[in-house]
Amino acid sequence: MTDDHIIIDPRFCGPRDSGNGGYVCGLLAAHFDGPVEVTLRKPPPLGRSLHVQPAGNGFVLMDDDDVLAEAAPASMDETAPPAPGFEAAVQASKSFRGFETHPLPHCFVCGTSRPDSMQIYPGPLADRQMVASPWIPDASISPDGKNIPDEFI
Repeated sequence: MTDDHIIIDPRFCGPRDSGNGGYVCGLLAAHFDGPVEVTLRKPPPLGRSLHVQPAGNGFVLMDDDDVLAEAAPASMDETAPPAPGFEAAVQASKSFRGFETHPLPHCFVCGTSRPDSMQIYPGPLADRQMVASPWIPDASISPDGKNIPDEFI
């Protein structure tokens, strides 16, 4: 693991002036092989060079002297429940609460006012205690339609 810098493109916002949490965690997790636990401490700013600095068995994301996030290897003990089918996910997404009112309609992941968002609109599955949404990555994320960079997963 070496010192590194990342710049969060303003396109990848959650709140207007901050990186989307999932995307930023994905960028940090890319510095490891295997499961990683990332904890965001402060909103990561957009469009500035942020320093990824080794710390212990992980690393921290720094903005000057401010710790924005911490990342370390993790283990996963839980088994994921079976995924719903695509059509069930399509039906569930029709009940996405953000269609009625959305605190962050400009969010890169679930923003309803952005044609370039990931358009992930999770809604409850009728017969299960979970939410689901279909997702088909657009060409700006996966030009070949097959390979998706880890930070988006």
